[in-house]
Amino acid sequence: MKKETFKISMYAYPWDLADEGLDVSLGRIKDLARCDEIILTPCYHRGDYLLPHHPIHPIYFGEPGAIYYEPEAYRYGTTSIRPIVSGKVNDVDYFESIVAGITGHGLQFGAWVVYANQDQLVGKYPHFARQDAFGISYNGQLSLFPCDVREYFFALTKEVIDRFAPKSVFIESLGRQGFPVPPKRQVEIDLRCQYLLSLCFHPSSIALVNEAGMDGDYFQKQVREYVQSRLENANKTDMGDPASSEWVDTAFDGLLRKYLQITRASVADLWEKIIEIIHNSGAEVHMSPVNEARFYGNDLEYRLNRFCDRVCYEPLGKMTSTEVEALRENAGVDAKVLFYWDRHFESQEEATATLSDAIESGCDGATVYNYGLLTARQLQNVGAASATLLS
Repeated sequence: MKKETFKISMYAYPWDLADEGLDVSLGRIKDLARCDEIILTPCYHRGDYLLPHHPIHPIYFGEPGAIYYEPEAYRYGTTSIRPIVSGKVNDVDYFESIVAGITGHGLQFGAWVVYANQDQLVGKYPHFARQDAFGISYNGQLSLFPCDVREYFFALTKEVIDRFAPKSVFIESLGRQGFPVPPKRQVEIDLRCQYLLSLCFHPSSIALVNEAGMDGDYFQKQVREYVQSRLENANKTDMGDPASSEWVDTAFDGLLRKYLQITRASVADLWEKIIEIIHNSGAEVHMSPVNEARFYGNDLEYRLNRFCDRVCYEPLGKMTSTEVEALRENAGVDAKVLFYWDRHFESQEEATATLSDAIESGCDGATVYNYGLLTARQLQNVGAASATLLS
């Protein structure tokens, strides 16, 4: 990998760029942090933030899921779900003006789309929430199986692509999201129960597996009884055995494996349709790679990696060329591997060493997380590292 082809991107929220003033925020990203691209979210989830250089609210309690543009209603005619617009959108051209500012400053625009993690949509459309084996609906988790949810995701993706023309789309929370352990408890929920409570038993899920020849209602009953018996005998210290791949593949006489195979194939179909929308526009698909953890934990098929144009690389330890090449080999043709840079900005020396490791390991770029959360000093350290190694 040649240094001159190495690109640095910056994740950003619309409110950080707009509230600070586009000339200020985009100038900092381009000139201080020396970035080439902004990965901006038009659709995000609930979050609370410390924004050290924000001129209005350095402490920000974010909205519980919203889009950051005025939608075109006709696009959502095949679904009963309607987008919920952020209170930050104070002008019909709010998002358009940010995107125009990005490109006007000579920066590339990539979109960062959050799909199923949406508290407000679940609140407004509770019948589309993910349900566990007890029939309990989960805040902030849309089921991936109702037709209305899927059609909403298609319409959302198509609108972002058509109207804002991103060069890439980062896909987030388009899979099983896991079990949120309740913070108020006197006993622990063992790891296998946590896994089982992450499964979706929305009526559309049950209908899907029934149609595939499996008795979904019987399996739901089996899971419910398994979890209930363990909750009744739970204690404060025992987390039990892990939900290993071996256990998942054999539990309930193979019914868990069969249930996951059916639902995983349906999720892969959802991904492929969204990927087709992205690729038909000429944009690149940006995603975290499917590995064993995401195969078992998020219900994603390995073959989705072949559609990936930009791989999000999050090394557990030191970056290595072996890991980078393996990611590139498993991804799409001519895929780029982008190091996810979310730490090590505290000094110029630290930032330079981190960026050097990314370059030496063969990464094609780095994606910095993220503009609003970083101080001016940290942004400057990113820029200094870039100036040292890439100029």
